[in-house]
Amino acid sequence: MERDREVARLISVIRITAKMAMRLAWAGAGPEIGAFCVGQYNRVLTRLNELDPQFAPFFQVLPSDSSLNVAAMACRQLSAYYDDSARLSNRRHRRERRAHRAHSRPYRVGYVRF
Repeated sequence: MERDREVARLISVIRITAKMAMRLAWAGAGPEIGAFCVGQYNRVLTRLNELDPQFAPFFQVLPSDSSLNVAAMACRQLSAYYDDSARLSNRRHRRERRAHRAHSRPYRVGYVRF
């Protein structure tokens, strides 16, 4: 449970970093901002590798001179990896919960839901 909470927080940081990097790339920000975004991505990626080593071969650490656009793309891909797996588990959970609710509801007169 604690691990899942930490992963969710890290993915939230990655999403915010992706948005920030994309907006700053459009605005023409300097290289020090790009270095910060790349460093943030690399720190989060390192921590996620410690928490979940099975996905380590899919994502690589970015070079420190990467552009803001590259940092934004990497952040978005990393968050998409976790969003897809979370979405699949949520679908499974909702399907099970829906099946349980359907069997535990009392029937009302004139109202039957299948």
